Amino acid sequence: MPEKNDREERMFTLVKELTELPGPIGREEKVLAYLEEHWGSRVVRIERDGIGNLIARVGGRGPKLLVDAHADEICLMVQSITPDGFLRLSQWNRHPQSVPGWLYPIGQPALVIGRNSSVQGFFAAQTGHIANAHPAGSAERPWNDIFIDIGATSADEARSWGIQIGNRAIWTPQTRRVGHYITGKAMDNRVAIAIMALLLEEIDPEALNFELAYSVTVQEENGCTGALSLCLREGFHQAIAIDVGLSGDLPLEGLNFMPVRLGGGPTLVHKDWVHYDPHLTDQLLDHAERAGIPVQHAIFHNYGSDGGAFIRQGIRTALLAFPCRYTHSPFETVALSDLLLSVDLLKEFLTRRL
Repeated sequence: MPEKNDREERMFTLVKELTELPGPIGREEKVLAYLEEHWGSRVVRIERDGIGNLIARVGGRGPKLLVDAHADEICLMVQSITPDGFLRLSQWNRHPQSVPGWLYPIGQPALVIGRNSSVQGFFAAQTGHIANAHPAGSAERPWNDIFIDIGATSADEARSWGIQIGNRAIWTPQTRRVGHYITGKAMDNRVAIAIMALLLEEIDPEALNFELAYSVTVQEENGCTGALSLCLREGFHQAIAIDVGLSGDLPLEGLNFMPVRLGGGPTLVHKDWVHYDPHLTDQLLDHAERAGIPVQHAIFHNYGSDGGAFIRQGIRTALLAFPCRYTHSPFETVALSDLLLSVDLLKEFLTRRL
């Protein structure tokens, strides 16, 4: 097993605390409340806007810079309740490529989040003894074969427990260390918030070369709704969005198009659904090279981030990603070293002049 140090332990603690909070799309309250409690004494001012985005004014002098991450995690939604009390599910957005592979949820503990309470259960499917036959070679199991069992015996009983159509449902595995890595749910995008949190603990606002603000947005996984709203009311000169990145370091063929690996350092993303600002991206690269911080480069497909929303609103934006395996799954996996190097790079950029 790798040796541990205090900084790694602090980062792991932040990641574990943040990822284990429930915060599905539109229900990010517990994540935002955690940040208000832990960041309030470290910033000049902290507030929420009308849609729920959290904005923390860190301090400093110079051009107005926003560092951003999103609070929400992917979820499924209760589409219907069967007469026997099982919960049928719907995806959270209109993009089929964003939906988890059907294998991912089965057997995972589930939390169904209602208005005033939450109900535990588990994601289930028919077992092999009674499963319906699927066409030979079928790669996907129909989503109506997957459901949540909350232990209710009828639809009325499920409703009496607070279940209703539209409730969000998330998987709830524990976050844990596996060798050099951390695995669990909601690495997308609580890891980015953990990076921002450790950075906030380690910087001196008086040393900043920018007037720095943090934003933690809502509903990124549903069309970057929070980021678009934030752009309309804040006059930032430039922004750095931090988000989950894709990695290609799996024992599979055909991943040469994704030359990113865990442990290789943070990733500078040049394009996803937008082209990121090359000058700001180059500045991050220059700081990394001067400080000896390894970075990776990538173009992402079937991907979007708050950074794209900022670009479309006229804010110069770079996207800094942390490599992650098994995205949009209950076992998203990241390397501790990449997270700490991301903090180091941001610290260099914010406090050192080229």
